[in-house]
Amino acid sequence: MEQNKDIFQTLQPLQILDKTYERPPINKNFLRLYGHHLCPYVEKARLALLAKNLAYQDVQVNLERRAKWHYLLNEGFLPILETPQGNTILESRIIMDYAEEAFPKEGVKLYSSDPEEKAYQQMIMKFFDDVASAMFEVVLSHGTSKAGAQKLHKVFSRLEALLKQSSTQFFNSQDKYTMVDIFGLPHVSRIFYLKDSALNFLYEEEKIEEKYPKLRQWVYHMRAQPEICQEKGGVIIIKAFQLWTEELITLPKGTKPPLRIPMKL
Repeated sequence: MEQNKDIFQTLQPLQILDKTYERPPINKNFLRLYGHHLCPYVEKARLALLAKNLAYQDVQVNLERRAKWHYLLNEGFLPILETPQGNTILESRIIMDYAEEAFPKEGVKLYSSDPEEKAYQQMIMKFFDDVASAMFEVVLSHGTSKAGAQKLHKVFSRLEALLKQSSTQFFNSQDKYTMVDIFGLPHVSRIFYLKDSALNFLYEEEKIEEKYPKLRQWVYHMRAQPEICQEKGGVIIIKAFQLWTEELITLPKGTKPPLRIPMKL
């Protein structure tokens, strides 16, 4: 599918709607991020770029009809960060670290300069990986996996305790959010977005709001941060995620609805 070639060198958002779309030529002026608003791993990368005040061209990809070049580039996965030099950087954690290391003087300082403090940050980030695996187990079981729920409560209890120990509204008593906060936000927030969704019964039965008030407060405090509240994906994630759960429960357990564009809102 041919697009206006002038836009490839700008910050104007692009869409890859189906497999007929060719890979866009390299944007020689700006970073380019291929993703989908609803993907939590893409959101991690977006949040890092926003925290560092880095301009980038957003490319939304229809994951239901992926192009051959996408499979060849990254086996059909997202996110993909493309630099003006034509290099591609894969995996959300690697993209986040790249943003911090390549642009140390830009935006928010995300990692501590102290080796021990940085190691502690990375230890907490590991807990958030456990949130991701537990969340998918619970959600894909349509809320029936008791083992998944136990795993989720275990890691949420640990994170809730860490926030109670913090003297600020961020992890580790920091005055400003760090890599820990933006790494954890996408998956943790989706548990709270189950409220009023097709899986609301799970949210109520597991007493998520009652048991984890600090985490809930942290989610919405993070969403209100100046760099993050302007994030275009953030304003549609809640509604889109809830609609995604409506489709999810119509499918066999263990099956995920594809992340499409345009999204139904």
